[in-house]
Amino acid sequence: EKENEGLEAYDSTVSHDLRGPLRAMIAFSEILLEDHADNLSAEAKRHLTRIRDSGERMRQLIDHLLRFSRLGEQSLSREKVDLAQLWRDAYESLGEHRRDRTIEFRVESSAAVNADPLLLRQACENLLSNALKYTRGRNPTVIEVGTIQQDGEAGIVHFIRDNGVGFDSQHAANLFGMFQRMHGANEFEGHGVGLASVKRIIER
Repeated sequence: EKENEGLEAYDSTVSHDLRGPLRAMIAFSEILLEDHADNLSAEAKRHLTRIRDSGERMRQLIDHLLRFSRLGEQSLSREKVDLAQLWRDAYESLGEHRRDRTIEFRVESSAAVNADPLLLRQACENLLSNALKYTRGRNPTVIEVGTIQQDGEAGIVHFIRDNGVGFDSQHAANLFGMFQRMHGANEFEGHGVGLASVKRIIER
């Protein structure tokens, strides 16, 4: 209970005490850029743009961090879920990531699972969003989801795979860590929270 109280206080601090100054920093940077651009040198505009963009990135990181921390608070509502249909629905919801691209999305036979449909949908969307991001530039993009039957305790294994850029297998242990990124921000956008959220949902 003490741990939970500490986390709640932390959430409150992040949500209110950090967001306020951040909003002000972004807003005043935008005011200077929009209303006083004629009085600013090109270098000053560049610095202000970097301040605004960095503030916006920090705001997004805070939002992602809060959503991640609250995953553990949601009560589970377990029911039988058609995972194949869930994958299709999640794929359809990511239309803006698919625009002007040639994509082969293959859903192999997938067993039903006993899970919370809302949380599992979030996990599927995060995984698909990741696959779409790291296959950018592949023509065609190929994304496959399905199941593999294995012997022993493993039983049915659910998978997602794609023909994207991949990552160095030496760093596989870091793949689902918070703020861990396998590629630089100049290559692919992101905050390093999506796969950490997937891990937390699946563990629950």
